[in-house]
Amino acid sequence: MANEQSKRIITLGSSITEIVFALGAQERIAAVDSTSRYPSKATKLPNVGYFRALNAEGVMALSPDLIILQEGSGPEPVLDVLRASGIKMVEVKDEFTTEGVIAKIKQIGAALQLSQEATRLAAKVENDFAATKSAIELNNQEEKPTVLYIISTMNGNIVAAGNNTSANAMIKMAGGTNVFGGIDGYKPVNAEAIIEAAPQIIVAMGRHGKVSVETLMATPQLKRTPAVMNKKVYVMGGAYLLGFGPRAPQALEDLHRLIYAK
Repeated sequence: MANEQSKRIITLGSSITEIVFALGAQERIAAVDSTSRYPSKATKLPNVGYFRALNAEGVMALSPDLIILQEGSGPEPVLDVLRASGIKMVEVKDEFTTEGVIAKIKQIGAALQLSQEATRLAAKVENDFAATKSAIELNNQEEKPTVLYIISTMNGNIVAAGNNTSANAMIKMAGGTNVFGGIDGYKPVNAEAIIEAAPQIIVAMGRHGKVSVETLMATPQLKRTPAVMNKKVYVMGGAYLLGFGPRAPQALEDLHRLIYAK
């Protein structure tokens, strides 16, 4: 196997799938996970379910010779079974930085024996990041606009992004301030905390058409925020904004434009 390219790959994680496609190795993908919705061709491939809730039998039934998995895939007992089966597995760390995206691309390129293609893709993404960051620095204000990022509104409960999340990293890189940067991870927040935080901009994770600006603006917990009163409420695709894959520079630019929209 060391000298042969893997021909049946399972990709677990939206950015991993995007990178494999961007490297031109999509014909070698045997299956993806449920977060892998870009490019659209990925949605036509066999699906092994959510990458954090895998089933060992379902994965092994597809006879993969390589699994490239995002950090946090699991559960761990399932990964132990897959490792014991002898399937080659490459775990890719998720770091919410430009350097993290570049390292991810190069690691996947090496696993696919496409290092030259990965070097070219990494250079393009690095240049795109540099151009976007330069534009952001020119536009940044001394007082950075405050942003509430909502990952879920299920059953009327608001779950917001705190520190050590991809959303927090994107907000900071885009020139904003996360209103819940003092909490860690993604946590439920109540109406009182949201009103006190007074976000100037609200961005919510799009869930395949299930979340809209109109429903967000009508949500009782959000109605009294400056963001709603000034109609600065937006929805962005989750994998696009939070995936830290090849499209990350464009997502960063788009978020910056929303934060600094007049």
